[in-house]
Amino acid sequence: MTNLPHWQLDNIYQGFDDPKYLENKEKLKKLFKQFEEKQMKNNSKTQKSG
Repeated sequence: MTNLPHWQLDNIYQGFDDPKYLENKEKLKKLFKQFEEKQMKNNSKTQKSG
């Protein structure tokens, strides 16, 4: 098993409780959800036409 990459974000966020980190984390969650919903929608269209 390979190790996942690790990035130093100290120059961007002061920690996991940094308000900017928490805000960006929530934005990312919303984007993932939108992407997942779009993929599901596209997959159902593909299955119906296939």
